[in-house]
Amino acid sequence: TTFSEAFDTGLVLFLVVATIVSIPVIWLIGRLIIRDPQKLGAFVHGGFRGNFLYIGFSLMENITGSIGPKAPIAIAFIIPLYNALAVIILAISNAGSGGGSRRHQVRHLMAGILRNPLIMAIGAGFIASALALPLPLAATRTMNYFNALTSPLALIAIGASFQISAALKNLQ
Repeated sequence: TTFSEAFDTGLVLFLVVATIVSIPVIWLIGRLIIRDPQKLGAFVHGGFRGNFLYIGFSLMENITGSIGPKAPIAIAFIIPLYNALAVIILAISNAGSGGGSRRHQVRHLMAGILRNPLIMAIGAGFIASALALPLPLAATRTMNYFNALTSPLALIAIGASFQISAALKNLQ
């Protein structure tokens, strides 16, 4: 499957719009239930971010029988958006703690987005794909193992680390 065959404009557009629309909704909910205003940015960030990869892929695979080539291509677009929005949201929620001119703050924000490791990795991946660079067999096999383990391992880790008492302490 080529990139152009796997790219689904509707899916990517839906994911982008749904993510952007969810942020103000999550922000409002957070303002109502989060006691400490300094934790609001983290709440919003956690509210729009990770569940698509952990739960969405699992649901998609269980409903359709396979993830197929369209979802990973969509992820290549949504992960940079998630990371850029995370940097922006966390900067906005911590705006009172920073200093400098507006121009300096925007420059610092853009640098934070461009230096984000996931954004840099996806950019490198696009370049490697465009140049048709082959991957060694060991790297391909290793990535296939991670592909099979990622969702179950992430769900186990999330469940094991979740503390109800700590979550309730942050609510009003």
